[in-house]
Amino acid sequence: MDKMWQAKKYKAVDIRNSNLQKKKFTDYPLPSFDLGIDYLGISKLENTFLENQLWQYVDEWFQKPEKYLRPNEAPRSRIEEKEGFLVFPSLLNNSQSTKFKYDPQPKGTPGRKVALIHIMHWNGRIKPYNRIISFVRNTALPISTLIHIPAGRGLNPGNGDPADHDSVSPNIGKTIFRARQDVQDIQFMTRHLKEKMGYEQVGLFSYSIGSLRGIIASVMSPGLFDFGIFQMVSDDFTEAVMKGVATTDVAGEIDEKINYQLLKKLWSTISPGSYSKYFSSLPENTRIVQCEYDFVFGLENVRRFNGKVMEQRSDIELEIVPLSHTTLGSFPIGWRVMWNNISYIYRHTKMREYKRAMIFTRSL
Repeated sequence: MDKMWQAKKYKAVDIRNSNLQKKKFTDYPLPSFDLGIDYLGISKLENTFLENQLWQYVDEWFQKPEKYLRPNEAPRSRIEEKEGFLVFPSLLNNSQSTKFKYDPQPKGTPGRKVALIHIMHWNGRIKPYNRIISFVRNTALPISTLIHIPAGRGLNPGNGDPADHDSVSPNIGKTIFRARQDVQDIQFMTRHLKEKMGYEQVGLFSYSIGSLRGIIASVMSPGLFDFGIFQMVSDDFTEAVMKGVATTDVAGEIDEKINYQLLKKLWSTISPGSYSKYFSSLPENTRIVQCEYDFVFGLENVRRFNGKVMEQRSDIELEIVPLSHTTLGSFPIGWRVMWNNISYIYRHTKMREYKRAMIFTRSL
C-alpha cells in the first residue's frame, strides 16, 4: 500500500450518529423476530425437536451447498427487457421479479463484449449507483453494466420504498432465503449474458452485503465469472449483524430470542468464511478492497476473512485502505480506490486486448 496513504489516518464514521440514516429508515417498521422455518422448508414440530431440526438442516446444507446455492436445473424463467431493465421471475419465488438495470456498451465501442454486474450494499439506491456507473462507462471503461435489484425490492429503499428488511431481517429463515434468491438470480443472469447475449466476459463489482452475495455466487459456480472486485467483505454474517454499528435495531429485535450459537449456525450458510475451502473457485482475476476501520462488519470479522482468502488464494489482489465502511467513497482516497478498480478491470478483460490490437494496427 502507498506509504503516503499509511501516514494519513481518517476518522471512521459511526453510522448510528447519522441523522440522515435515521431519517431514511425509521419511517418503516422493523419486522418482529421469527425463526422463519417456512422459508427453510422445515415443518413446525414440538419445540424440543425444532432446534435439532435446525442444526441438521445446516449440516445437510454443507454436505452439498450447491443444492442450495446454484440453480438445480435449467430454469424456465424468461428474461425480458423492459424500460432499461432486464427482468425475470426469481428462480426461488416466481411471484417476485428480479431486475437488473442494464446499459449496453456505449455506441461506437467495437468488438469485445464485456459486462459488469454491480451488487449493491444493503438499502443501496439505484440513482447514485447509476450516476457514477454511467460516468465510468462513458469515460474510462466502455463496457456493459448491470445493477442488481433483489427480487421484490424497490429501486430506492428509504427514499420512497420500504427499507430492505428482507435481506437483513429479524426473520432468520427469510434472511437465508433472500440470500439464496440473490445468489441464484445473479448466476442465472450471468449465464444468460454469456449464452444468450454473446458476452465474452462477465465480472462482479460488489459492495458490503453485495460482496457477501458475490463471493458465494462465484465460489459456487466455478468458471462462470471471469473477474471480480469485492469491496468490504466479512467472515461471519451473524457477527456483522449482531455486533456491527449499522444493524443495531435488527440485533436488538433478535437478541435473547434465539440461542446465539444456533443463530451463528443458521447464518453460517450465508457467511463467506464458511466457504473458505471453495475459495479456489473465486474468479481467476479477483481484487478485494477492505477498510481498515470497518465497524459495520467488525474489525476482527474482516481480518479473519482476509486471512482465510489469502491462505487459499495468495494470487488475489488485496488492498486495505485507511477508511471506514461508510466513508469508502470519500475524496480523495475513495476516488483513488475507484481508479484502482477501473484499472484492474481494464487490465484483466479483453478490452485491453482490443486496444493493443488497435494500436498495433495503426502503427502499421
